[in-house]
Amino acid sequence: MTNNERQKPYNPETSVFIGKLPKSMKENEIREKFITCGRISRMMMQYYPNGQSKGCCFIEFEDKKGAERACSRDGSIIDKQYIRVNMAEKKPMKLNYKHLPKTTQKKMNNSYCIFVGKVSSITTESTLVKIFAKCGKVLRVTIPIWRNTNKRRGFAVVEFASLASVEKALELANTTVDGKQITVMRLDDVLNKEKQPKTKKEKKDKSSTKKQLTEETKEEKEQGEEEMKKEEEDINGDSPTTKMEEDDSSEDFSSKDIQKEIKKEIKQKRQEELKEKHTNEDDIFEQELLKMESTDN
Repeated sequence: MTNNERQKPYNPETSVFIGKLPKSMKENEIREKFITCGRISRMMMQYYPNGQSKGCCFIEFEDKKGAERACSRDGSIIDKQYIRVNMAEKKPMKLNYKHLPKTTQKKMNNSYCIFVGKVSSITTESTLVKIFAKCGKVLRVTIPIWRNTNKRRGFAVVEFASLASVEKALELANTTVDGKQITVMRLDDVLNKEKQPKTKKEKKDKSSTKKQLTEETKEEKEQGEEEMKKEEEDINGDSPTTKMEEDDSSEDFSSKDIQKEIKKEIKQKRQEELKEKHTNEDDIFEQELLKMESTDN
């Protein structure tokens, strides 16, 4: 593409602006992503003076359908980044190959803005524009993103052209958007809540709850330590309960042995007595036999 072709104004009806692209992506890779939308007449990447990519580009299609298909990819993910795709500005833009023109956006007026919470990760800026356009003219919609992960933070800010549209937008609270019920509040109310200092009662309540939690955690820790000690003592056999059981068992064991020994002694005495009786009887019987023999003779 020559410099003259680059400096030609884009057709706003068939051109799109693609932003928040990975800076490592090349022109051929981006062309492959969007060539399925339609025939591309020209494309121009934007670079810093040092030659590094700015992460944005302009694509001009041959027809309007290609641009509309490309805009439907707003909020899609490329290399873990949510890209932004919208129609190019209606004014003819003489773009330089080296840098983009400076944007002259006005600062956001908080009184004309609403805070939209519980926004789904699938929801795009264009969908929010369609929903809140019923309330009045929408100037802009911003969905903040975490810098580290490039993921959406789950809320959005919508700016209207009048206060009446803000009042109408508050009625759209708890409406389901992409499977989630959104919350709608004035942006000033949200910011004032964050700035309001905490009362003494709230501080006392928080301090008391913290104390209760610390006491409960201490008690739980002590109970846990006692249980652990008991388990260790049971395993090692050093617990007082096991010692008492051992002492009782030793006493029982000694008494049983004594009883056995006593029984043995009694049996032995009886046996000895019986033997003595038998011996005496045998002696008497022998003496009688001798007497009988002597008489016979």
